[in-house]
Amino acid sequence: YAASITVLVRQFCRVPVFEKNWETLSWLPENILFDIFYEIYSNAGLKENRKILNIELKDFDLFSKLLRAGDRRSCLHKIVQFCSDGNPSFFSPLIQEFKENAEDLQNDAEPIISQRFIETGLNFGGFLCEGGYFAEAANVYRACLSAVKSSSKALFWRVEIQSRLLNSLSNFYLL
Repeated sequence: YAASITVLVRQFCRVPVFEKNWETLSWLPENILFDIFYEIYSNAGLKENRKILNIELKDFDLFSKLLRAGDRRSCLHKIVQFCSDGNPSFFSPLIQEFKENAEDLQNDAEPIISQRFIETGLNFGGFLCEGGYFAEAANVYRACLSAVKSSSKALFWRVEIQSRLLNSLSNFYLL
């Protein structure tokens, strides 16, 4: 398994960055996709690998798949730290895409809150809090809250999101 992941990454890294298209790999399960990105990170001595990670991890759908890789969250923190060292606005495109998704939910004629969307937002915000990105987490929680406010049946979600928002803001102001 490890050898096949290594060969796949080696072949993929030979392709110029502008020709890469991870959509061809999007059908893979979360754990295999995570292993591919972790292998790219493991070979981080190559400048090209940092560029690949910075470009590919800007896609929120892909990033949310990596978040679902469960027990590998600490490794994802290492990858993100590696990417954000050279790019202080690493999370900006991810948060912007998440906010746009929240606005799309809010602007629907009949607002239906997707439980999966809210769970993804809480997961993403929690990941940001764990990494010390409290202001960014607060932005994610605010987007979740704006999507939930339009639904009268989402009292539980509102309370949960508000408590996490309060937690991230209080941690941010303690810094």
